[in-house]
Amino acid sequence: RCLFATWVADTIVEASPGSSSGDPVPCLKGVYVENVAGRQAILAERVVDCTGNADVLHRAGGRFTVLPVDQRMGITQVFSVSNVDRERFLEYTERKAATYNNWGNDGGPKVCETEWKQETQGSEGELRTPYLEREFQEAEVKGIVPKGSNINGSWSTLTHDGELLNLNLVHMQGDALDPWDMSEMAQVGREKVGEAIKALKTIPGCEDAKLRTFSNNLGVRDSRKCVAKYNLSGEDALAGSRFEDSVCVLPQIVDGYGILVLGSEGGEVEVPLRGFQCDVDNLMVAGRCFAGDHVSHCLTRNIKCCMLTGQAAGAIAATSLRTKTSVWNVRPQDVREDLTRVGFRCDAHEK
Repeated sequence: RCLFATWVADTIVEASPGSSSGDPVPCLKGVYVENVAGRQAILAERVVDCTGNADVLHRAGGRFTVLPVDQRMGITQVFSVSNVDRERFLEYTERKAATYNNWGNDGGPKVCETEWKQETQGSEGELRTPYLEREFQEAEVKGIVPKGSNINGSWSTLTHDGELLNLNLVHMQGDALDPWDMSEMAQVGREKVGEAIKALKTIPGCEDAKLRTFSNNLGVRDSRKCVAKYNLSGEDALAGSRFEDSVCVLPQIVDGYGILVLGSEGGEVEVPLRGFQCDVDNLMVAGRCFAGDHVSHCLTRNIKCCMLTGQAAGAIAATSLRTKTSVWNVRPQDVREDLTRVGFRCDAHEK
């Protein structure tokens, strides 16, 4: 059953001989949650942490890594606008015809050193992209928005009703693990959306644009990363590594820290069972906080990859229960057998 508007407040951890050597390890038995009804305990034989910030892992005493705040990817306030002249805007973007090579290089002679500046494997660079930067720099020069506003980025969808959706233009640097920092960015982000719309009005077709919606939450890309028996590396992500204990196959989409690989060559990356086996037995971490370094994080943080690691984690939980073993000791061949039975691919296509 689903339980919404509920947050993990703490964990229930006991010592267990979970490792193959028989040495005691912390074993997760459940979580304490908080909601409008107060604090409750939920006992569980297996737990999958998909919180994004590895909150369960953190509270259970498991190991994780965190980059310094100034080295993390930016936090964004996404928004949408309405009242856009669809034909004029599309005519402008077609005339401009930006590519991924323009990311961070669209501002003329003064190259904009933003997180959008990318290195590609070559083929991605010439692909079309809905990227906007020069327009906002010109708005700064004209005094429409403050200097150093750092407004630039992409749009996603333009509906037939003239709604320009998922504008990823407002970027901030802050600590996603600090509630005071997040509260300040929630306010500053909305103020910067007002600036972004002023600049957006200088673009053909957007002269009468008005705010439609804010995203419900700030866009956090980077916080805690689990430490597991095997931590996926940047080399694994970029080389498309293969593993004997693979239980999951991810499309090779690496996006962040100045690297852009879009899987246009059909690349795939296998994920080993060991990547799901963290310090705390009966706990698996999936999604954005999956075990790895900052480059592999640019692979595993993507939505499709989050879904796939989540599916694999659920299967590991089910298999360990079926075979009456702990998550630490479940056999990869048993997990792979259960996954392939339901049509889930565990092996990447040959290169």
